[in-house]
Amino acid sequence: ISSGSGSYEFIEVDSSKNLRIVIGSDIDNDNSICGWGEFCDFIPNEPGLTSFKLEENLTDVNFSMIPIAAIKFKNLSLQQSGKFVQIDNK
Repeated sequence: ISSGSGSYEFIEVDSSKNLRIVIGSDIDNDNSICGWGEFCDFIPNEPGLTSFKLEENLTDVNFSMIPIAAIKFKNLSLQQSGKFVQIDNK
């Protein structure tokens, strides 16, 4: 990351798999991202969607790293800027 932005590329992705992309910071250096107070974003980020199938190449996908303000475990739940999202831990 340079000047607040960075680039990424995934190559040879298996399109038969269910996918979820999660990015985040590890400010407490516990080798885990998206913890309390850390920055996090993910795709898909719509309620009820836990994964997606890659049907075509995706380009210009932007992430907005938002600090985690609330989190609970089991089926990981995140509260981000008033938006509630659930992610299955399967």
